[in-house]
Amino acid sequence: MASVGEARPKREVPTWSTGTILYSGSISGDPVSGHDHDLTVCASFSENDGFELAVHDDGHWPVDELHQALWVEPEDVPLLVRALGGGDEDDPVRLMAEGIANGSIRVKTAIPIERVAIFDWFKEKGVPYTSDSRFVSNS
Repeated sequence: MASVGEARPKREVPTWSTGTILYSGSISGDPVSGHDHDLTVCASFSENDGFELAVHDDGHWPVDELHQALWVEPEDVPLLVRALGGGDEDDPVRLMAEGIANGSIRVKTAIPIERVAIFDWFKEKGVPYTSDSRFVSNS
């Protein structure tokens, strides 16, 4: 079992997720460039690979894009489903999409500046995961 927020990924941070788009919007007012960033959150699930959440913060030059990923291992997916209020047969991607849509799971926060906050939900709920991130140049 992974620990909450453990930073030892065994997978590559995706350039783009092929999963379900859970959120598509923007982050306002980058403090460096002053531009808004496009923000996309996608998720996928399989019994063999577990749950993957991919976040793409597409900054605009001179700010690089930030790609982040979070993985819940297959053995920990039942904990995720319970944290989402679901039962044994429920799809974690659908439950996560519902939580984002109804506002019970925040994708971003504005404290002190607007930033991605969806990883905070996993920490608050005690759902074990691994994560990683990488910057992709916009130059």
